[in-house]
Amino acid sequence: MAIFSFKKLALAMITTLFIACNSHADRKNTVNKAIQLKLDSITRLINAPGANLSIILTNGDSLTFSSGFADIERAIPMKQSNKMLSGSIGKTYVAAIAFQLIQSERLKLTDKVIDLLKDEKWISRIPNINELNVDMLLAHTSGLPRYEFYNGVWNEIKSNPDMVWSVYDRMKYILDAKPLNLAGKSWDYSDSNYILIGAIIEKITGKEYYDSFRTLISNQKDLKNTVPANQRQIKGLASGYTGFLTQYGFPEKMVENEIVLLNPQMEWCGGGVASTATDIARWAKHLYEGDVISTESVIKMVTPSIFETDLPDGQKYGYATIISAYKGDPFFGHTGFFPGYRSIVQYSPKYKFSIALQINRDNPNTKQSLNQLIEPIKELVILYVEKSN
Repeated sequence: MAIFSFKKLALAMITTLFIACNSHADRKNTVNKAIQLKLDSITRLINAPGANLSIILTNGDSLTFSSGFADIERAIPMKQSNKMLSGSIGKTYVAAIAFQLIQSERLKLTDKVIDLLKDEKWISRIPNINELNVDMLLAHTSGLPRYEFYNGVWNEIKSNPDMVWSVYDRMKYILDAKPLNLAGKSWDYSDSNYILIGAIIEKITGKEYYDSFRTLISNQKDLKNTVPANQRQIKGLASGYTGFLTQYGFPEKMVENEIVLLNPQMEWCGGGVASTATDIARWAKHLYEGDVISTESVIKMVTPSIFETDLPDGQKYGYATIISAYKGDPFFGHTGFFPGYRSIVQYSPKYKFSIALQINRDNPNTKQSLNQLIEPIKELVILYVEKSN
């Protein structure tokens, strides 16, 4: 009750300050200070080494914040220019490319996976393969097990951290495996779905996935700090700290001198992107406002599955999009996990702003979801937007 009362009191104080502000500059200064204090509080609360937060407002202006350290041992402060591995947020880029192919009639949601990948000798051993279509992969209703949940994946990485992974190298772990459910009859999140989508993109385009990714990003002129995570050295990468991989004999610190202890290329179309919080927030705004794909495709991405999910806070899932709500208003985006990092991005169609948070620890000391952690900040931004109109 005390915490709740404190949050209400703090919001009431900020509301009073907004009302008292006579200019836009004063309001912006007030919200900047309030958000910085909240981000610092979150960083301490969850025992994160550091964090970056970015908000892209309705008119494209940005509010950017950093807290803590990019490298604890060297006491290097976190900066907005620091990239982090953004995990499954990378699925939003994959889906955007897939929908561009659908719009150009080179791909259909109803296309069967076995027909699209018939040249792969192992494709017949994929669970549910005779029923699988593109729609099921994008929506996580395929029933495919998660290849990255097999211990052999991480043992293989430990023995060969420089390994460049093929589609088969990932899919071999689920060949002939029991499916999680009947195809198209339930929802189960699985990176395996997006590995197959990546293979399909390459078959249709005749080029490597990351070539299509670079084209996608270059068409948005303000995404200069979004790069493929396809090599161990990534310029500007903040050091990440893991609790997940220590069980496989990895040290807690995953990055030294901008070099990852394993090849992040193994994630590929399950994520596979390094970016700043500002770039991620800008990307979400471009994507969900129809700058990247058609309005029809955006509507498809944000339409929730009819199936229940196991996502926190009662969240739903569309196509590479987590659909959440705050005070009855929808937010569209995704979360991301990669050893050493956690990320979240959300876009508000009502207020037309996006928000992205990245932290450089994969096991934050909290039972709260990232969605819950950023709710007080969303409240501040909504108040700022309303008072600025």
